[in-house]
Amino acid sequence: MVNIFQKEISSKLGAVEREGCIKEKELQEFKCRLKALEALFEGHEEKKNWNFERWELALAEQTELKAYLESELRKNEENLSATEVLGNKDESDDVAEGILALEQDLLTYINDYNEERRKIQEQKSELLPRLNAAQNKVMNLNSSNAEKENEHQRLLCDVKNLQAQIDAFSNLHTPAKPATMFGVKSRRTMSSGRHASRGNEEVDSENSSSPSGVPYVEGLQPFSPATLSVKEQAKSKSKRTAKCETIGNVRLSRLYLYYYKAALGKIDFLSKLTKYQSWGVEDLLSFSIVCS
Repeated sequence: MVNIFQKEISSKLGAVEREGCIKEKELQEFKCRLKALEALFEGHEEKKNWNFERWELALAEQTELKAYLESELRKNEENLSATEVLGNKDESDDVAEGILALEQDLLTYINDYNEERRKIQEQKSELLPRLNAAQNKVMNLNSSNAEKENEHQRLLCDVKNLQAQIDAFSNLHTPAKPATMFGVKSRRTMSSGRHASRGNEEVDSENSSSPSGVPYVEGLQPFSPATLSVKEQAKSKSKRTAKCETIGNVRLSRLYLYYYKAALGKIDFLSKLTKYQSWGVEDLLSFSIVCS
C-alpha cells in the first residue's frame, strides 16, 4: 500500500512540476509581450494605466474602425475598377484614333513615294538615251583619237626618217672631178681616192670657215649635233670603217655614180636612193665621206 501511495504521490508531483513548467513558460511569454507593449506604448504613458475594460473598449473601437476602413477600401476598389474600365475605354478610343492617324500618314507617305518614284522613272527614261548617246560619242571620240594618234605616230616616224636622211646627206659636196675620170678609175684607184678624200675632208673640216667645223652645202642645212656625234663615233671606230670600205665599195661606187649623174641633171637621185633605204647611219656616213 505504501508503495502504491508513493507512486501516486510521485505521479501527482510530476504532474504539478510539469504544470509549473508550463505556467513558468507562459509567464515568460507574458513578460516578453509586456516588454513589447511597454516599448510600443513608450510615448503613451496614459495607456499603461488602462484596465481590462478600457482595453476592451479600445479593442471594440479598433474593430469598428477596421470594419469602416474595410468598407471604404471596398468602395475605393469598386471606384478604381470603374475608373480603370473608363480609362481603358478612353485609351482604346485614343489608340484607335492614333491608329487611324498613322494609317492616314502612311497612305500619304505611300502616295508621295509613288509620285516621287514615277518622277524618277520619267527622268531616268529621259536621261538614259542621252547617256547612251554620250557614251557612244565618247567611244567614237576615243576611236577617232586612237586613229589620229596612230596617224600622228606614223607621220612622226616619217618625219624622223626624212630628217635622218636630210641630216645624213647634209654635208655632201658636189664632186670636183669630171665623170670621165671616175669611169676610167679602177676599184683600187677608187679606194685610194676615198682614202685621200677622207684625208682632205679632215683637212677641210679643220680649215673650214663654218663655226661648227662642218662644210656648208648649198640647199642643205648643216649637220645637227646628233649627226656630228654619230660622225665622230664613226671616225673613232676604225674596224667598222674598214668593214664599210671592204663590203660597201660596190654600193658606194654605184651610189656615187647616181649622185654624180644627179648633179649633172641626168637622173633623179631620190628615186635611186630608195634602193639604199636599208643602209645604216654609218653606211650613209661612209658615202658622205666619199662624196665630200
